[in-house]
Order: sequence, then structure tokens, then C-alpha cells
Amino acid sequence: MKPVVLTRQAALELAAARRWYDRQELGLGSDLVAEFQQAAAFIMAYPDAAPELERGYRRRVLRRFPYAVVYLDAGEVLLAVAVWHCSRNPVLLAKRLRRRS
Repeated sequence: MKPVVLTRQAALELAAARRWYDRQELGLGSDLVAEFQQAAAFIMAYPDAAPELERGYRRRVLRRFPYAVVYLDAGEVLLAVAVWHCSRNPVLLAKRLRRRS
């Protein structure tokens, strides 16, 4: 089973979301991280189950929080390139993915 590895940018996005949720309610940020970990476990078990966005990138939406993990099968690892808030403009995400290719 391939591990999920976050890019620096994805790790920063997850950390920022955690801080935001912790400001809303103590412990809520930890709940977000736990939800992310559940999504990562699903991605590791079923890497091809999430819908493909473009050129191999896939998106797994979190259940409780309005975020998605955008990842790519990068050979030895499943590379999480974004922890994307679902209300953000999807065109910005598409541009980021094109720059990575």
C-alpha cells in the first residue's frame, strides 16, 4: 500500500484550515485532521476510487468538512498536492495542477 505524502503547499493548507477551525471551537481543528487522516486511509486503500479531475489527479472530498484532498499517484507514493476548500474557485485549482505537470 502506497503512503499519502503531502506537498509543502498541501501541508500548509491543512495547517491553516486546522488553525481556522480551532479558532471557531477548541478541538474542531483536531477533528478536521482526523477526517483528513480517514480520507488518506481511504485513498491508500482505494487510490483509483476517487473521481479523476485531469491528467491523473484525483479528488477525495472529506465527509464532515468542506475540503477535498487532491492527489496524484506518483509511483512510490500518493502525492497530496492540495487540501482544497470546496468553495474556492475550481479554475484556480486547475491552474495549479497544470503548473505542476
